[in-house]
Amino acid sequence: MIRRRRAFTLIEFIGLLPILLVILGMSYTLMARVERMAARESACRQDDARLRDVVRRIQADAARAGEASAGESPEGSRLTLRGPGLDVTYASDASGVARSERSADQPETRFTWPMRRLKLSFRTENIGPRPRIIWIVAAMEVPMDVGPERVYTLATAAALGEGGGP
Repeated sequence: MIRRRRAFTLIEFIGLLPILLVILGMSYTLMARVERMAARESACRQDDARLRDVVRRIQADAARAGEASAGESPEGSRLTLRGPGLDVTYASDASGVARSERSADQPETRFTWPMRRLKLSFRTENIGPRPRIIWIVAAMEVPMDVGPERVYTLATAAALGEGGGP
């Protein structure tokens, strides 16, 4: 008489448990890593979009300005643009970039772009006797799973006065 086997024996099941636990542990580790990487990617994309917005805004303000001054301090970097009816200051620090605009007939308006891993610095370049180009240098720290963080640097320019494009 032939006996049919319909299920696992207890010994077979106990032998299979460690293999299943190892597979589950590895899949959990991989899923956690994928979630961390997705969160980092999302944060980097948000910072990238904010950086593009800041650069476009600076270029538009520079096109309307007649004079510019840039400076560095331990807290961060500062850019001041002045022109007819225009007095705008950009300040970059560890928390992000802030834009404040003052005019004679309206209260000060302030807008902030939060950027955690981005550091902006501003420089002016003289063409002739006065500044005509504003350099915007962005350094973004990108955390890596293994090893030190990488720093990516982007430099773009804004023309002071008429035009305002790079």
